[in-house]
Amino acid sequence: MNNDLEPMTAMLEPGNLRGKHTDVAPTLSPSRVDGPRTLWNLPSGMHCSVIGTCLTVRELRRLARRINLAGHATMSDYAIHGAMVSLCASADYPGRLIHKHLERKHRLCVKRFARATNCNELAELWHDAVAHGSVDGAYWALVTHAKATKSLLEHAFAEIHMLGHAMVELHTQQRRERVRLRGRIEDLEASIDSSRNAHHRKLAQKDEDIARLQQSLTQRACHSRAHLAPTDLPQAFTHEPRRAMSRQIERLSAKLEEAEAREQRVRLRVTTLKHRVAQMEAEAETLNRKLRTADMERDALEKTLAETLSGQNAPADPCHLDGRCILYVGGRSRQSPHFRKLVERQHGQFIYHDGGQSDGRSRLTELLLQADVVFCPLDCVGHDAVNRVKKHCKSHAAAMRFLPNSSLTAFARGLHDLT
Repeated sequence: MNNDLEPMTAMLEPGNLRGKHTDVAPTLSPSRVDGPRTLWNLPSGMHCSVIGTCLTVRELRRLARRINLAGHATMSDYAIHGAMVSLCASADYPGRLIHKHLERKHRLCVKRFARATNCNELAELWHDAVAHGSVDGAYWALVTHAKATKSLLEHAFAEIHMLGHAMVELHTQQRRERVRLRGRIEDLEASIDSSRNAHHRKLAQKDEDIARLQQSLTQRACHSRAHLAPTDLPQAFTHEPRRAMSRQIERLSAKLEEAEAREQRVRLRVTTLKHRVAQMEAEAETLNRKLRTADMERDALEKTLAETLSGQNAPADPCHLDGRCILYVGGRSRQSPHFRKLVERQHGQFIYHDGGQSDGRSRLTELLLQADVVFCPLDCVGHDAVNRVKKHCKSHAAAMRFLPNSSLTAFARGLHDLT
């Protein structure tokens, strides 16, 4: 970062109260821990990158409501981010709640990274996640891993930092392209208006010419009938002007059709460009949301990091199913043991039907009569099973939840929504 930009960057620090601004990437203590690191035991300067990368603004606002953060309803996204970063530094209720949410959200990545036994395996997992654009869960799994070394954490920290700059560059390109397309549309609309006016003037002139020729032809015909007998009137004099007029009318009609076709093509082109601009505006809005989070992360990344403290596991989920019976229809049978453990840990009962792959219809009917809530993943369930579940839930007033996919994350989210 250039020295002449330091005052501006310092003004953007959250509250400008969290330490002196620095131009270099923070460094980590080389000390190791015996178990996974917790959020509050991470270096303080790393909290901003974790919160900005691993959680969305919507999740931050939901956590703020649960924490009962004062004034959260009127706070900006940036202020919410800064407040959450401050709460991460201690092991009290807010810090533990945020840590538990991160563990639950990214449990699959944490489990995958937990298999790594050394720094080289961790580095391979991290590079694979970056290549596939899945850095949120991978970043959380990496920074809390006990085997992560100082150099690997600093490398991941630097890559997350540069992603913020890349988002700014992409956003700038999108805005420039949108402005260019809007200008192009305005030029095309002006060209259409000009062409339409020119065509209207030509058509008016042609109408005048046709009317004048028809009047001349009528006058000549009347004059000829008054002075010559019908048998004495030359055929060329009576028919030739009519033929010329017909040919001219045909030429004008052809030109008019051509002009209308050209105008239709231009209109179609304008419609296509407008549709493209609308798509780009939607993409730009998505990028804007991501950019706001990246900006908040980048503004606070250059801080001095404290030494990493010993980690502790987050507390278990509270019991909230109260003995309700959860029926899962469809999905992959190898996942059912994991679903069962998750439900039973929350004091519920779990029963499973594979959606018709091997289990029969009669078994589905029996299980439906036992269930309080039925879950169906939309990506892996048969149509017949879905129809039978819908019919049963409608007739017995049973609760039914469609999950977006058959993953453990979607199932856990469905259980959370029941509370």
